[in-house]
Amino acid sequence: MPSLRGDQDELSAALRKLRKAAGLSGVEAGKRIGQTQASISRFENGRFVPTPETVEALCRVYRSALDERQRLVQLSRDLREDVRPAARVVLQRGAARMQERIGRIEQTSTTVRNFHPAVVSGLLQLPDYARVIFSAGGDLSADEVKVAVDQRMARQALLTEPGRSFTFLLTEGPLRWQVGSPQLMAAQLDHIAAVAEQLNARVGVIPWTTAVDVAPVAGFDLYDERAIIVGTDAGTTFITDPPEVASYLRLFTDLE
Repeated sequence: MPSLRGDQDELSAALRKLRKAAGLSGVEAGKRIGQTQASISRFENGRFVPTPETVEALCRVYRSALDERQRLVQLSRDLREDVRPAARVVLQRGAARMQERIGRIEQTSTTVRNFHPAVVSGLLQLPDYARVIFSAGGDLSADEVKVAVDQRMARQALLTEPGRSFTFLLTEGPLRWQVGSPQLMAAQLDHIAAVAEQLNARVGVIPWTTAVDVAPVAGFDLYDERAIIVGTDAGTTFITDPPEVASYLRLFTDLE
């Protein structure tokens, strides 16, 4: 799975290669799209992610193939969404791409903490459990469900990578709410117990009988101390605003 740094390097290298193939200097390329040579240099050295509109303009100047232009424009869009310093919502309809985006954020994180009051965390889900979750509501086609499940399973490879730590905090609800068959739930509980045995993972359960001072209704995931993902029925919100991140960190500490 590509990382944010890898994607940015790929975009930078592709723009540099296209410019050279077109026989243009940085000064000339900048003039043709109303930018400076310094801006072109920053794009090609990976110090700044150009907007999708800028990538589109450069690719047209460089006369790149349509499929290459579309690929680089999408790469720019994904990168800017991943590093944009504000909350934004990614609708559930793009489930597979959302899993890819979450995977990129996870891959650049060393400490992952999450709280889930209704369903098992994606990093703990078995394939059949995830399939039931993605199929709920009938919004996704069978092919879309398969791709989304595959992406979610690919994300779980991080659980065995050294240098990372995971804290999974659930209420009793996800363990009792039957998703799929009783056999599936039994297997899912066994899997959670197995992950809890790993040295880099902690799993905590808040019993229904526990008196609480805070009661968040939506699950959320914390990545180091820089990003949060909050999932709701309407969509998924990505937050990197420092005050909001700090607020969720305090909330997680209170829940622990």
